[in-house]
Amino acid sequence: MNRLLILLACALASIGWRPFAAPAEKSEVLLIRPEKLQHQAAAAAVPERDPFNWSREQINRFKDQEPKLRSSTVAGLTLSGIIWDRKKPLAIINDRVVSVGDTVKGSTILEILKDMVVFEQEGVYHTLWLQPSAVPLQPAKGKSR
Repeated sequence: MNRLLILLACALASIGWRPFAAPAEKSEVLLIRPEKLQHQAAAAAVPERDPFNWSREQINRFKDQEPKLRSSTVAGLTLSGIIWDRKKPLAIINDRVVSVGDTVKGSTILEILKDMVVFEQEGVYHTLWLQPSAVPLQPAKGKSR
């Protein structure tokens, strides 16, 4: 048994194992002043802004990043049709004929295009899309284009 222990000790010594060796480097102790800890804790406790209070500018920026849903009804307004003319386009919204600059239910019409209407309601921009007709429309007889 003693020979076995001596043999084991020699083998471990040859690979450099030392059971009670001192650490190679001395540990460094850092001191933190208490006033620094109190200042950091107070700064972390106060939020920079209210995460539930968004400005209209922030809402519009994120709304622009959303994928556009093509709907004919948005924010209480329904687009039924568009009467297209380059000089004075008209739209039929909530069964009323409107042009650019008109107001419907507190919403201002900003732009009328061939297939959509852009309006502003309480600082937020919305788009109404004209749904394609189920029945193909034919030009009136007797008129040539």
